[in-house]
Amino acid sequence: MGSVAYLYKHRRNERHISLSKVSVILANLALWAAVITGLAIIAR
Repeated sequence: MGSVAYLYKHRRNERHISLSKVSVILANLALWAAVITGLAIIAR
């Protein structure tokens, strides 16, 4: 039983890490989009 709980906890931590990775990637994309939009407005 203990090993099952450990595996489950590990899986949850793994999922949390992947979710944070996804959020970081999305934040980077949003940042780049803002920079590109800003440059386009300035260039115009």
